[in-house]
Amino acid sequence: MNPLFGKKSNSSISFGERNIFSGSIRDVAGRDINKYYNNFYYIEGRVPIRELEISYLTHLISEFSELDSLFVPLSLSIDTHQSVSDPASSAIPPEFRFLKSSPKASSSPPSILESVEQLFLIGSQWLLTGETGSGKSTLLSKLALDVARSTLSSLHGTAPTYTGLGHNSPRLPIFIDASDFEKNSDISSFINARWIGSSVGLDFEVYLKRKQAVLLVDNLDRVPAKDRSHLVTELYNLAASNSGNKFLFATQLHSLQSNMGIFNAVVQPLNPERALELMRRYCRTWHYTEARATELHQLLFEGEKPNELLWAAKIPYTLLMLLYSYSDSPIALDNLAELSAKFTRTMLEREILSSHEFNNGIDQIIRDLSTLAFNSTWGSKDKLFPTTEAESKSLEIAWRAGILNKSIEGSKTKYSFSHNMLQSYLSALQINEFDKPTYSSWISTMKINSAQVRESSFLRSPIFTDPQTEEIPWDAPLPILPRVEHFNSLRMLIGIARAPAELFNELLNINTFLVADLLTLLEKPVDVGILPQTKERLQTLLIDPERSVRIRFTAGYWLGILGDVRLDNDSKIYVTGLDQFYLGDEYISCLVSINDFYVDKYLVTNYDFNKFINDNGYKQRELWTPEGWEWVYLTGRSQPAFWHNPRFDSPNCPVIGVSWYEANAYARWKRGRLLNEAEWEYLATYSKIKHRKQIYPWGDDFREDAANLFHGEYLFRTSPVGMYPKGINDWQIADLAGNTWEWLSSLYLPYPFDLNKTEHSNINGSRCLRGGSWAFDNLPGAKGATRYYGNPAESQFNIGFRCAYDT
Repeated sequence: MNPLFGKKSNSSISFGERNIFSGSIRDVAGRDINKYYNNFYYIEGRVPIRELEISYLTHLISEFSELDSLFVPLSLSIDTHQSVSDPASSAIPPEFRFLKSSPKASSSPPSILESVEQLFLIGSQWLLTGETGSGKSTLLSKLALDVARSTLSSLHGTAPTYTGLGHNSPRLPIFIDASDFEKNSDISSFINARWIGSSVGLDFEVYLKRKQAVLLVDNLDRVPAKDRSHLVTELYNLAASNSGNKFLFATQLHSLQSNMGIFNAVVQPLNPERALELMRRYCRTWHYTEARATELHQLLFEGEKPNELLWAAKIPYTLLMLLYSYSDSPIALDNLAELSAKFTRTMLEREILSSHEFNNGIDQIIRDLSTLAFNSTWGSKDKLFPTTEAESKSLEIAWRAGILNKSIEGSKTKYSFSHNMLQSYLSALQINEFDKPTYSSWISTMKINSAQVRESSFLRSPIFTDPQTEEIPWDAPLPILPRVEHFNSLRMLIGIARAPAELFNELLNINTFLVADLLTLLEKPVDVGILPQTKERLQTLLIDPERSVRIRFTAGYWLGILGDVRLDNDSKIYVTGLDQFYLGDEYISCLVSINDFYVDKYLVTNYDFNKFINDNGYKQRELWTPEGWEWVYLTGRSQPAFWHNPRFDSPNCPVIGVSWYEANAYARWKRGRLLNEAEWEYLATYSKIKHRKQIYPWGDDFREDAANLFHGEYLFRTSPVGMYPKGINDWQIADLAGNTWEWLSSLYLPYPFDLNKTEHSNINGSRCLRGGSWAFDNLPGAKGATRYYGNPAESQFNIGFRCAYDT
């Protein structure tokens, strides 16, 4: 029995000899497909009804019906950046509409959806991402179940039971595992070959044309890297050319070259309440007492300090592995590999105990499984079948234990793993047996060499055109470089390696991003020296002007996750003033005097602003102007807009979504203030080396590689501070042009003005903005003399600030 699903792990919808997850594409013997294509009729005002559809939906419901008792909803964070027309655009949360129509954005916090069916109320095309074991496949299965049940109700003439698609029109769920896609495959032919409906006479393209398809494609990350980009392009084109249908594609986090230019939903970690509910549901299925779930929950979540196994409690699959393996004896598991080892052995022991099956011993079964896992990951397809009677016996026991799926191809039985996590662990087990030379050779065969880091750039489609192969759509935020192929096997290998520190050092010399990614998921540190080495290399990449934008952005992303040491250092810079300085350009100017002052080198980051939140900055009335305190009371604000939006929430990216009131309060909390308009322009235009004004912070000529703007190799999102070294001014201050507009202390008054009259914090007038941003700003916004303004109460996706200090 499969411990995670309660039935044998090759559970499938079978029509004759067809298996929904098998590689076999044989039709039911003797079936006249043409006969069934003609066997439909119409009810006035309704879609066509086929007996085959009813049969298919009935089997689909039967297949996934266990989810009714097992499924616990998961939270999804969303980043809807799609710009093309969408019938459901009115349902897009207000804070995301800015990229579809208006440059004005709501100050509402980002949306966290509590159920997967809400996705299709927002958009028709989705990419679902998450860590391995986060529940992506289960979410797709539950959606298929809900749609099937609702459509079957409609076909029987009763009201639909499911309204998650935004209308009552019946649709057909089409669930596909993409893992065996090959580059030379036509996408429609591939779907029909892998979809169980085609075996009984249903045609995928018919439902596309009728706008009745709900296409659910799982395991994009398990497609070989050489074929994956082609599949992504095929799926994107399929979705783009078939509006009216619904599409949901699932893949591991950070696995794709681009995010396909469609809406993105990220599965969030389990919170304590849902973790407990999930365990209780499975305890009932496994015939355990719910006290088992309660006891484990208390161990994980209710101690005085975080439990060392808390990492496993936040991912559904690992939580269930932990629950299944849990006993009265103390749990001593340091990492995912050890949990996978205990879980695998427990599954096999219980199967053998319950069946009294004669075998060659669990250790031999595990060795046979390791060989299969390695061949499944790196070998050829002809190695996926058992070759001896003893091996067949081992794999059969593993199938009954729920570790494997099986299907029939011709006269042979083919096995595959029920979950990628088990395959990754068992594959790593085999690799760990290699001797050192072979081990090093194996690492070198993986596509993780330094050439990827050295040469990889990104291609972005020309503005307002559809994306082409290997390109990132113009309206999609730049993603970090994707994970290396077979990343999970490497993660498991770290957990069981004979010399993990040595392995880390070897990997660090091959790919810094790979090591950074592994370190973020590492349950316990391997060597204290690895982390600072990795961070130092990331910082070097971040500020290397010869690297591509994408490499620098990826380096900054991982540096922010691991802990950007620059943010804890005092980055105040002393600026000498000037008695006579002309604000403005050759057309209009204003003479002012600049006093000496200090200024932060970097914009205020999410990491910085989080300290203000944690110190109850929103509750300290003395930090706020009277108008600002009233604004806090009326809005109930306790954090910036977009605070948890994955597009903007990297720790070392500038905080955005802050009103002028919030920026001013933070500056007071920091015992500083906002820059005034004269100081900011002085920094952005005056060269202390040339002793004259210039057009941009870096000089008189525009450079598209000097700032995060909507131009050239643009990011379409905020960037880690200091990522554009060519844009740093003579004072060594970063991001004066681009990244975000900056709130200034000054009221927006026409030239000429008395500088003293602009600095009234309690006057509720428009405040100055300077510098341009990453978004749809005109390039003149990057000029040091360009003025702009904003309502002090507004919170935009492209406005941040930095602090100044009096001498």
